[in-house]
Amino acid sequence: MSHHCSRWAGAVPDAPTVLLLHGYLDCGATFQFLADALEPSRTLLAPDWRGFGETEWSPQGYWFPDYFADLEAIIDRVAPGQAVDIVGHSMGGNIAMMYAGIRPGRVRRLVSLEGFGLPGVAPDRAPGRYREWLDQWRTPPSASEFPSLEAFTAVLLQLNVRYKTRVAPKLTGIKRDPRVVDAG
Repeated sequence: MSHHCSRWAGAVPDAPTVLLLHGYLDCGATFQFLADALEPSRTLLAPDWRGFGETEWSPQGYWFPDYFADLEAIIDRVAPGQAVDIVGHSMGGNIAMMYAGIRPGRVRRLVSLEGFGLPGVAPDRAPGRYREWLDQWRTPPSASEFPSLEAFTAVLLQLNVRYKTRVAPKLTGIKRDPRVVDAG
């Protein structure tokens, strides 16, 4: 399966690539603000998972083992025979942590942002929470449509307090970062 990737080229030619793995209902391009905040020494590569962003949909459905296979194929392509550094958010963090357990020799360093399963839940409540999660897959959330970029920005600012100071000015004038290369 072909995956779309956002790529921010690093200034150091031989520096290892950092893989950025997005969460559910997200896409790789949402790492733009992280890329803006980091020194541009290393290349950042953020694939869109199958069925997300600009990556094609899977006609056979979606299974976590498929995400492990996709991640391994991406790692094989960008770092054949090497261990990689991964930053995963939410679902991407879960995929990265499970993959690191399956193939510990392929992951050099791992950062998981909100990817630790069921936060703040007693272990005996886990089966019920997983049932709820499975039930949510039966009725996926519908995508919101906004009449304008300004209306979308207003919703983001209301939901995300941190956006108000640093990110808000960028949201109203979103333009493709010239450092972003469509890695196909």
